[in-house]
Amino acid sequence: MLDKIEKELDDFDLDAYPKLQAPIQPGTPCIAVFSSDNNFYRGKIVRKRNDNKFEVFFSDYGFYDTVHVNDMCKLPEKWAAIPPFAIRLALAYTTSLPDKHPLAVESDETFKDLAWGKKLSLTYSYEEG
Repeated sequence: MLDKIEKELDDFDLDAYPKLQAPIQPGTPCIAVFSSDNNFYRGKIVRKRNDNKFEVFFSDYGFYDTVHVNDMCKLPEKWAAIPPFAIRLALAYTTSLPDKHPLAVESDETFKDLAWGKKLSLTYSYEEG
């Protein structure tokens, strides 16, 4: 299903869909451009950053970005009923550094270098909250 959504978003015409109307609230579903690759993805508004920019959570991949209001639109109904594909997980007995910590980026990159492309063993445990 995600492959189908991605394929349709490859040819997405932002101007063919209604823009988000003010006031734009946290939790509002949208289609937005991710700045790292300039592709469209399904997302959800997290918060307002300034007059024209919003923090968006890209719900199928689990990443965040700051997006200009002109680079997003209302989520089309055909994709609204499909649950997000990203699932929030955490490593037991670990905490991440606050974003503003001087070692935050370095520690994230180190973990990525250690884990990316490696075979990992996962034990799943559900906890409320």
